[in-house]
Amino acid sequence: MFGLIAVLLVFGAVAAISVIESRSNQPGFNSDGSGLLMRGYDPVAYGIEGRAVKGVPAYAHRHGEVVVHFASAANRDRFAAEPERYLPAYGGHCAYGVTQGQRLDSDPEAWRIVDGELHLFLDQGTRSLWMLEEVGHKATADRLWQESVGRPTPLAAN
Repeated sequence: MFGLIAVLLVFGAVAAISVIESRSNQPGFNSDGSGLLMRGYDPVAYGIEGRAVKGVPAYAHRHGEVVVHFASAANRDRFAAEPERYLPAYGGHCAYGVTQGQRLDSDPEAWRIVDGELHLFLDQGTRSLWMLEEVGHKATADRLWQESVGRPTPLAAN
């Protein structure tokens, strides 16, 4: 129990430092100052290769006001045909942070696919917290995200 409390205290401190506002004009997306989504990681690769893969600028695609990088032309074309299928849940913000009413940055190496949706996390610790009660956390995050952004997560709409 003490370990869980310590993790929650650390999360709270990190959350206070890591809260960000989306810097793109696309409502809700977590992008860098240039509009790059997911620090340049390929959102399609998670489901196809089962791992985080850094994309390259040569295979970039603009989606609204954000830019998405891909590891291959095939992944770029898959995304272009069905962007809502591949966009990360909660605009790429930390999924656990959304359950706490926060829009936190995320580490593309800390991820999990839940019900066909790509979920990103601040770090492996917040991913572990999410997994302690995944069904409840997902329901809470979905509800809070829809309230804050005014639309469901990309795949929840399908």
